[in-house]
Amino acid sequence: SRMPVPKSYRGGRRGRSPHRARGAKAFRNGAMVFAVVVLIAGGLAGFFVWIGGNDAALDPVTLCPTDRDIRSPKVLVILFDQTDQLTNEHRQALRSHFRRLIHDEFERGDAAQTSRFSRIEVYSFRAESAAGGLAIERQLAVCNPGDVDGLTKFTKNPGQVRRNFEQRFLGKIDSELADLLKFKESPASPLFEAIKYVALKVFADPRYDRSGKHLVLVSDMLNNTKDLSMFQRIPPYAEFRRTSYAARVRPELRGVAVRGFVLLAKRIELQGKAFLDFWRDYFLDSGASPGGYHLTRVP
Repeated sequence: SRMPVPKSYRGGRRGRSPHRARGAKAFRNGAMVFAVVVLIAGGLAGFFVWIGGNDAALDPVTLCPTDRDIRSPKVLVILFDQTDQLTNEHRQALRSHFRRLIHDEFERGDAAQTSRFSRIEVYSFRAESAAGGLAIERQLAVCNPGDVDGLTKFTKNPGQVRRNFEQRFLGKIDSELADLLKFKESPASPLFEAIKYVALKVFADPRYDRSGKHLVLVSDMLNNTKDLSMFQRIPPYAEFRRTSYAARVRPELRGVAVRGFVLLAKRIELQGKAFLDFWRDYFLDSGASPGGYHLTRVP
């Protein structure tokens, strides 16, 4: 006969039925699958937020990242002298130079990858009045979108991003060149003051401490103020450096590569050897990159 089950055991642990065991296993498996799905979904969400973030972090007007922690590999300032009018020949020659500049700096070879978010700023200056003083204005700030064929293809048309950059930059350059044909000539040309302004305003900005720095000048490079008129005389730089005016307008251009598009003056004899020697010594004394200093005559 079967032995009775002890009372003390009847109220204790019962054995699980096969159905309950299978249900528990299914629950555990379902929970694991759900957790994996949540992780994958979270990862994908983060991925697309990151992708979208790359685009959302760009200013729609300048194409520059709004996050100040994103370093620009290069900052290039183009400084237009609006004290002497350009001829149509100047305008055509400069437009050709700027197209080449854009190609060399941002489109040649791997520049699209290495120069993404490089920043270009365009300034124009003239004298405040006949008595002098500096009137300077930033006309354009735009960043190179670089290689937009990567993650941005998920959210926008890469070709349109590139065209937007080119049209904005070249369009603004054309506009500036056109304006240079319209204004009246200024009786003063505070070139030293303008160079110092962009040195302080742009190149001294801590955001660009590790960026390549480039200055492009469009000018006849004949400073004309009450303190120094190069129309009267171009002194040796060593002589100029000892003046209080030189101390007042001396810029900090350490490591800046300088390129000048020198517009030929009406008195071309002013832009001879003394002129070239002065500017070479001026830029080198200001700390400009010796290998990056170059003047191009624009006839």
